[in-house]
Amino acid sequence: MFQEGLYAYLKSQSSLTALLGTTRGDKTNGIFPMQAPGDATLPYISYARVSGAPIYTLVEGANRFHKSRFRFSVYAASQSDAVHVSEVIKKIFASFVGTFPDADATPVENVMLELEADDAESVPHGTIYACHLDFAFHYIDTA
Repeated sequence: MFQEGLYAYLKSQSSLTALLGTTRGDKTNGIFPMQAPGDATLPYISYARVSGAPIYTLVEGANRFHKSRFRFSVYAASQSDAVHVSEVIKKIFASFVGTFPDADATPVENVMLELEADDAESVPHGTIYACHLDFAFHYIDTA
């Protein structure tokens, strides 16, 4: 399944895990599908599918070729840390074509950055900074 492969691919990237840390206080890898727990150690990444659908053709209708847009949100204690982690994510997916390491070996045909946005949120003990990246993934649904 694509989403399992995406998670496995992200957690296997040493350039990313080096920034998120391997001995985190929250005992996680800092990569969270959908939503991070409330006690997540900064910095961390959460990601979610924003949209997705199979590609349609006039003759065959829906097929196994899909386009899905995912938002990756990087949260950190400083804006520079959030930007640094987001730059690593952009490099990880720049011109990516390959197979994700999920049980179905999902082939990814293309990844394109579609949006970058910065954000900040005041919390009781300071400010959390964020960078959001939206990528469009074109892949073959092998599930």
